[in-house]
Amino acid sequence: MTEIPFDLALQRGLGRAVLMLREQGIGVQYRKAIQYACRNNLAYSSYESVRDAYLVDVLEASGDLEWHLPRLRKALWKPELYFDQLAMICARLTQSGQADFRDELYASWKKRVTTLDDEVRFDGADALLWLDGVVGWQFVQKEALANPPSDEEYWRDWCFYGDLVEKVGPRAARHAGDSDPALRAVIARILKEKWDTRHKKPSPPPAPPPTEAEIRGLLGNPAARVRLAGMGREAPDSVILSLATTIPTEKEALRGWLRIFWQRLYPLDPAPLLNLLEHPDSQVSWWALKAVKQIQHPDVRAFAEQIVSSQSPLRVEVCRLLSNNPGPNDADLLEQVWESLTDEDEVHDLGFGFSEYAEANPEKTPIWLGIALYENCPCSLCRGSFARWLVKRGVAPDWLLAELAWDSEEDTRAYSASS
Repeated sequence: MTEIPFDLALQRGLGRAVLMLREQGIGVQYRKAIQYACRNNLAYSSYESVRDAYLVDVLEASGDLEWHLPRLRKALWKPELYFDQLAMICARLTQSGQADFRDELYASWKKRVTTLDDEVRFDGADALLWLDGVVGWQFVQKEALANPPSDEEYWRDWCFYGDLVEKVGPRAARHAGDSDPALRAVIARILKEKWDTRHKKPSPPPAPPPTEAEIRGLLGNPAARVRLAGMGREAPDSVILSLATTIPTEKEALRGWLRIFWQRLYPLDPAPLLNLLEHPDSQVSWWALKAVKQIQHPDVRAFAEQIVSSQSPLRVEVCRLLSNNPGPNDADLLEQVWESLTDEDEVHDLGFGFSEYAEANPEKTPIWLGIALYENCPCSLCRGSFARWLVKRGVAPDWLLAELAWDSEEDTRAYSASS
């Protein structure tokens, strides 16, 4: 275990922060750091879980909850703070009986709805639904009807109703608006849309395989990028071979061309794709990597060794290139890359590729690197994947297993409870 300061463990969402507080007793010296974490979004990725459950554990373990409660109460009224997280922390503390934020939660949320813009004013609604179920939904939905979003879309109705179903179940949710005609109409519309979606007309028969002309006609169209990946998957071998022989020079067309080989192996010598890895356009370089990493070829491995020895910025992608091209000195290459990393973004990039390499080459993957990434990667989602790999291999240290139950990522906590 590497020694990590409390502030950094808290920022990363490591369960170690909770355990440090539990072991040390009252965390008066960490008051500022804990309040900052509660008020702000410290997640590295927008896909990470909201950290309310984790931060309630931190607050409880601090032994200093009474000091934090009035400051959390005041924070609810500050629109610049991370209200989604703050509201859920206060809802959890209210539900557990350790505090009573109910009045402030409702009042501060209503103020946001009537004074802030569409992008943020409905944040925190899930806290009211989580705390009070049907009553919370009725309040939220009435306020949304009284202060409709300017775009007039109904996605917030769907979102609120989905949270309600999750809280009270579909039967109770269906009757949540029985006492109010406006709410009843909202539910009726949502249920009708669900019915219409479920009973829409059967899909048409599969389209014939795409032709070369059809694919080439879409290469320069940014809106067709996702479609191009599917067309590449479905196209006949002869079409793919013909497309591979002519590389577009125009940037947008080149991006589209590379998408063809995301789900279809590039059929020729990989040299042109390897050259594109160092293209000045970041999207071209990234999309070339997604095509190259599928290829098993000695030139791909040689390229991987070269970017490590030259300290190229691409060295953080070495795991992706080695996944299908492993060799006897992989551990040395990975150690060289690890020792050369300069910031958390590079750690995160290496970690993305590590998961691919570890899945393809579990016996060759260095255990020390999995542990190092677990401790140092800024993304809690990636950290969870490293932890699961270590547990699956049966090599996770006891201290790591103890931390997982207190991790900031919900899936990691659930995995710890079930394993």
